[in-house]
Amino acid sequence: YELLTGSTPFDQKELVQSGLDKMRRTLREREPQRHSTMLTGLKIADLAVTAKHRQLEPPKLIKSLKGDLDWIVMKALEKERQRRYETANALAMDVRRYLNNEPVVARPPSQFYRLQKLVQRNKAVCASILVAALTLIVGLDVSTSFFLKERQARMEAEQARANEVLLQKRAKARETITEAGVLLNHGATAEADALVEPISVELLSPSLESSDVFRKLGIWNLLQRNWKQAANRFIVLLQVNQVDKNDRTVQATSDLLLAAPLLIEAGDTTDYDRIRRAALARLNTTKNPVAAEQLLKTSLLLPADDTILKQLEPLEQTVSNSLKSKDPTVNDEGLLAAWRVFALSLLEYRRGNFNAAVNELSVCSSYPRQSPACVACTQLLLSMALRQLGKIEAADEKLAEGRAWVHNHFQQKLESGDDKTGRIEGWIETPILLHEAESLTNASPWQPVED
Repeated sequence: YELLTGSTPFDQKELVQSGLDKMRRTLREREPQRHSTMLTGLKIADLAVTAKHRQLEPPKLIKSLKGDLDWIVMKALEKERQRRYETANALAMDVRRYLNNEPVVARPPSQFYRLQKLVQRNKAVCASILVAALTLIVGLDVSTSFFLKERQARMEAEQARANEVLLQKRAKARETITEAGVLLNHGATAEADALVEPISVELLSPSLESSDVFRKLGIWNLLQRNWKQAANRFIVLLQVNQVDKNDRTVQATSDLLLAAPLLIEAGDTTDYDRIRRAALARLNTTKNPVAAEQLLKTSLLLPADDTILKQLEPLEQTVSNSLKSKDPTVNDEGLLAAWRVFALSLLEYRRGNFNAAVNELSVCSSYPRQSPACVACTQLLLSMALRQLGKIEAADEKLAEGRAWVHNHFQQKLESGDDKTGRIEGWIETPILLHEAESLTNASPWQPVED
């Protein structure tokens, strides 16, 4: 170390001044710097003197010490005896290997390192090999070029065949959809449902025919209480829907009114979250109050994060503005208005504004001609908000009322419904809210009655 750098691994004066015990600890525990690293940290003047005594320029001295010499010296200075050179002769042999451009024992072996040493020892032979290799590479390049062109042509042919097969499958899928539509027109719904079951959604393109078939099959499965099957049909429907952002947002959000709760009922909360985020990204700027209200409700059937709540602000504004309108075609002050106020109260509840939610729900309850499904949803959400405010007795009362509405409806045969009895789009949301309301209590979760 001293021969190469002009100093010992540890400062002698510092060791002597530290005392015997600290000197021992330093020698036993403190690892010395690699000598190449130590030189790099020297002052420019000191480095110049050290390099001059070794008849080298400073940069060349540092470069010459890096690598094998670093490894040899540090192995000789290892703290653990078994990791040091066993004898002075072993050290001498490693120094000899270094001088002969052979791999040194001190350095961890690697294929690249060994190759590097081989090249350094046999420069003439390696140069000849390199020339031969370059000649071979040039020859290979020509043949490889022909090979690649042939392979590219083969791949293009295979891709063309694959595209042809895909087109055939898509054509077959369209034929199947058309056939399913004919069966639906003749009342053979179960047969139509079985017919479309094997179709992969990747084979379907957006079309009015596909949308109509999967919407009808989704509603049919819903009325049969086949929750998972209905959810699957609506997932396909959302992907094949031909929706214009300006003219047909109500149709898109109407489908969401069924798809979203069905996914939750089927236990597929991941797909539910995916479709609500996709719908918000595409439709949250709608100025249609019906679409805005529907999108608010479907996006809030389960708790939402801050990103979703932020995206709902334009929809909130659209709904609020519609409730202030004096135009009866915009604000009917009845059925539609009640659902819109409910959507705003659900938004306040998800924000944690429970008092605001209670106030909105009291307004909702005051509207005449409410849908029974809206009444049920209002009672259940009011129960949740009151419980969050610590009003347990009132919350239990509203929960009992809401549970009775849901239980009475789902004991009966499910039908599409109307404004008087409550449409299925509204009723299918009530079990979701009932589950959440009951989860806030110790009550056993309600289960829908199967036919």
